Amino acid sequence: FLGNLLRDHLLRYEDAEVVFRMATDADPKFAYAWTRLGNLYADVFERPAEAEAAYLKAIEADPKFAYAWARYGDLLSALKRFKEAEVAFRKAIDADPTEPYVWTRLGSLLGHALRRPTEAEVAYRKATEVDPAYAYAWTSLADLLGGALKRPKEAEAALHNAKAASLEGISRDPKNPYLRFPLARLLARSEENMNEARFQAARGIELRPDETDYQEYFIELCGQDAETLRSVLPTLAKWCA
Repeated sequence: FLGNLLRDHLLRYEDAEVVFRMATDADPKFAYAWTRLGNLYADVFERPAEAEAAYLKAIEADPKFAYAWARYGDLLSALKRFKEAEVAFRKAIDADPTEPYVWTRLGSLLGHALRRPTEAEVAYRKATEVDPAYAYAWTSLADLLGGALKRPKEAEAALHNAKAASLEGISRDPKNPYLRFPLARLLARSEENMNEARFQAARGIELRPDETDYQEYFIELCGQDAETLRSVLPTLAKWCA
């Protein structure tokens, strides 16, 4: 899909918008194109009203399209419309209960915004059940167990599983930047692992240099002069090695 190439690899966002628009004009029932357009508005252009309109078009085109419901839930969470977000995540799960991302996002919503930690644990554990290698779910579960649920021994076990899951994922897909940052955050919990955390974050930036959130996280990890670090971001992986 040309729009994905422009958006995800060439970082030509305005061109990607044109292509996604052309796709939805040609086929107004093309739910995937509507969802990708919504993602562009939500994640890149920060135009939430247009993002919501696109997600609703996707859902109208295919009410069983889990991806559209999941991303709509993300948007509603960001807008602090938490009850609506819960409905959207549950709709996504109804459409596809095998996607660990949605179970984890539901767990986060329940555990933080809605303050229902017992239900959050159920959601996180469901995520680890459908994909034991999904590190985000294990880390989120560990935080819940060690925090609101006050079960530190179980939290420690969950963190062990999170690290194992991250390393397994990277071994299978070493060029996936989205596997590097969960591992970096996990390693950064221990001072003795801080250098490895920095390296993993730097590798993620090298693989996905347009993600400014990742750059800011790396700067936070290094704790050095921000401007100096920004000047070396294009070559961080070699610099950290």
